[in-house]
Amino acid sequence: MKSLKTGLLLLGLTLSSHASSILWVSDNGPESTNTAVGGVVYPARASDMVPALPTFSDQDFVELLISAGHTVTRFNPTGNSLTANDITVLNSYDLVILGTALNSGPFNLQSRAPAWNRDITKPMIITKSTLIHKQRFGLLTGNTEFDSGADSSTPPLGKLAIPDPENPVFQGVAHAPVGLDEIETMTNYSGIRIATPPRNRGTDFQVSKYSINGVNQVLANGVNNVEGGGTVLATVDFNPMNPGVNIPSGASPTVDPTFVCTGYAIVEWPKGASVRHDSSQTSGPDTLGGYRMFFGCGTRDASGTATGAPNPLVGAMDLSPDGQRLFLNAVNRALGLPLEITNVYASFVDNELNVTWNTAPGESYSVYATSDLAGGSWSVIAGPLTATLPSITARLTGQTSTRRFYQARKN
Repeated sequence: MKSLKTGLLLLGLTLSSHASSILWVSDNGPESTNTAVGGVVYPARASDMVPALPTFSDQDFVELLISAGHTVTRFNPTGNSLTANDITVLNSYDLVILGTALNSGPFNLQSRAPAWNRDITKPMIITKSTLIHKQRFGLLTGNTEFDSGADSSTPPLGKLAIPDPENPVFQGVAHAPVGLDEIETMTNYSGIRIATPPRNRGTDFQVSKYSINGVNQVLANGVNNVEGGGTVLATVDFNPMNPGVNIPSGASPTVDPTFVCTGYAIVEWPKGASVRHDSSQTSGPDTLGGYRMFFGCGTRDASGTATGAPNPLVGAMDLSPDGQRLFLNAVNRALGLPLEITNVYASFVDNELNVTWNTAPGESYSVYATSDLAGGSWSVIAGPLTATLPSITARLTGQTSTRRFYQARKN
């Protein structure tokens, strides 16, 4: 497939940097003393809390978002089901991000009610892989998970496979084609070895397959597929740690090079997707109330099983500079925002022109074309098209002009 940029992208949306309100959810900060009301809202920085607290381990993620122009607020949920007040608070922000510094127990939707899936209508990014398996949010059909160990010296850790390299999440980050299938890869987006918190286990990933000494293994639940029509934007190949072995004091994590895992790195699900179909989840299935994305990042603690919340030794920033760019791109995608003022991305596939642009989910768009950008008239050639994801592709036939410009407009 050959890619090119043709025409101009002129959306009926703001094409400049957009300051959005983001709620960062973690167990950091004092817990609520009134669980009937729900969780607690805090300032973005521990130093601004009353009383002031030491900096939290996940603060670098918050600072990254602030540096991009967003307004960030912290939220510490209770260990119970979401209250009506919690739902109101969560839905008052443009985007909700669940950090890795969360105990997964309160997200057992079978026992805590499925409000996180059904009632949160704002887009949500989940960074902790334990939250997406079949017995939590149910965004996957199984539950096989390994810690990466953050040992970037051991191949193939950090090899990110990208089925659709033109997806806006990967804009501005170098990657290279591999093989005839044109899947592209990049290295070291995550799993960067960091000294603090000490003895951390790197990022953990739910895996779709793994092998030992080249022999494919049977997953714990047989399969671990993506639920609800979700789309895998990237997978990551890595050598895992033994999940049952803790890291001794003063030691670094050790991965097993005979194990090779393919984990889910970035996955998205549209609003309205049906998830949590596992037979053990008798309160399911759920219809997602809003867009959801998994973006694997943030460190685990030194033990094979995370300690009870709040845990001050989890959730630290382990993204490379390229990984941080991907994360901010992912935030913009979840918000439905254009990433930059860019050309429309277009590609010819089997004599069909595919034109892709950023959208706001739920909005309607039409595609216009002209052969004379200076003074020509624009004609509608596709639409109306209703967006269900933060980008949409119009597939156009009969576009044979060697000089043609395209424009996407919100209706």
